[in-house]
Amino acid sequence: MVMTETECFGSVIANEGPAAIVSAVIGLARGLGLNVVAEGVEKRSQLNFLTREGCSASQGYLLCPPLPAAQFEEWLRSRATAAPKKRKPGARTRSARRGR
Repeated sequence: MVMTETECFGSVIANEGPAAIVSAVIGLARGLGLNVVAEGVEKRSQLNFLTREGCSASQGYLLCPPLPAAQFEEWLRSRATAAPKKRKPGARTRSARRGR
């Protein structure tokens, strides 16, 4: 597993240099069959960039602030009940049925 720290690249969208480094690290890790976890994701633009680049998972204030254990358990339970239903394997999405 490879972890990237968003503090290292700040506003990825605004700066091509750090974005290229993060893309390279993610590509290298994926090429080696490793999962990539981004830490410190605070902005939607960071999450979007990381998702586009193939980052396996992210954590940070954007997704959930640090919580005491009891509150975290409650947060997890609320997420589990609010999670969308999984599609059956081979099921087509609405956009796929419309030819998109």
